[in-house]
Amino acid sequence: MDNGEGMKRCIITGAPRSGTTAMHSLLSFSPNIFLFNELGQYYWPTYPDAVRVEHTLHPDREEAKAILDHKGVSMRAIRELVEAARSVAEMENMVGTYLGLDMIGDKYPPYIHDIEALMDREPDMHIIWMVRDGRAVLASTLRAMEREVIPPWAMTEPDETWWIAAARAHRKAVAKDQTRVHTVRYEALCCEPELGAARVCNEIGVPFAYSEACGFKPQHVDSWRQEYPELADTVSDEFVYFLEGYEYA
Repeated sequence: MDNGEGMKRCIITGAPRSGTTAMHSLLSFSPNIFLFNELGQYYWPTYPDAVRVEHTLHPDREEAKAILDHKGVSMRAIRELVEAARSVAEMENMVGTYLGLDMIGDKYPPYIHDIEALMDREPDMHIIWMVRDGRAVLASTLRAMEREVIPPWAMTEPDETWWIAAARAHRKAVAKDQTRVHTVRYEALCCEPELGAARVCNEIGVPFAYSEACGFKPQHVDSWRQEYPELADTVSDEFVYFLEGYEYA
């Protein structure tokens, strides 16, 4: 396309450690798609938010650099467009024109906290919602904490709060407009990543080209049963309620 008009817009959200980053990589390495990684442009009241821009487009962000290198553009060029825009819409048009995109958006788990208002503000926004067995999410958090991947200020313990909040928000979003909510199970994505990403893009109405450069590495989705078997008996009733709703229990 020769301008930003007609581009699809989407967000990837869901509980942290539910596959949002995996889906972001799969889609963003397609030449016609670019999703920011936690820019939060549909969440924060001011644009551009200097802190988020620095976080998302910092030269040390290796994945962002790899995606833009794959598209043949520099991070500096994209950052200049983001910072020059006076609104989200202007930024989308500028970046979309520069990259020749069919779809633009953002991956940001905290969108779950504002999902109904966001759907009202952005009536054409598609929502890719990643869902994963909550016990695997807790186990993934425990592993990350053991490796000190998660900084101490980010999470003090692997509680159920995020996963339950995401499950509640997912139900509200589907009830509000199920045609805009594209639910993807992380377990299914691990089995067939190319097919899973292509299916979502087909639902949204944009082409998708898989690239090995995305570096997707499927996980053993049930490894939590061997590593942290106690999780099966220590979760709350509400947690079990949503596990059953997703047919994980």
